Amino acid sequence: MSPFILAANQAAPSVWMVLPFALLLLLIAAAPIAVPHFWEKFYPVISVGLGLITAGYYGMVLRHGAPLLHTVIEYVSFMSLITALFVVSGGIFIRVKGEATPGVNVLFLFVGAVLANLVGTTGASMLLIRPWIRMNKYRVTQFHV
Repeated sequence: MSPFILAANQAAPSVWMVLPFALLLLLIAAAPIAVPHFWEKFYPVISVGLGLITAGYYGMVLRHGAPLLHTVIEYVSFMSLITALFVVSGGIFIRVKGEATPGVNVLFLFVGAVLANLVGTTGASMLLIRPWIRMNKYRVTQFHV
């Protein structure tokens, strides 16, 4: 069910529940500049705390504990998939020869797009990110042009 379509017996979430997300976005944008050492040290605590505020609201006030638990299970299974793909693709070594020019990068992206249709976007990206980084490591500059 779409999150914007509510059943007849469901109440819409409070507008106040947007505040933890808005606060997190504001902190992500401003805190690294305003208080960098504090932010580096406490970012995980702050983000988990703001997430728990929202999760607590959905679980206790709206009594949507079952959909919230389902979402947590989906998240854990997705992270397991990403971990498995990363481990498996870490054992596959793709050697790329030649200089990384814009044309070669476009060709590499095209091959990645075709591969993504065969093995999925996540698998293709996990498989091709290491060779792309190795191929382009000498192109990194300190300035954006």
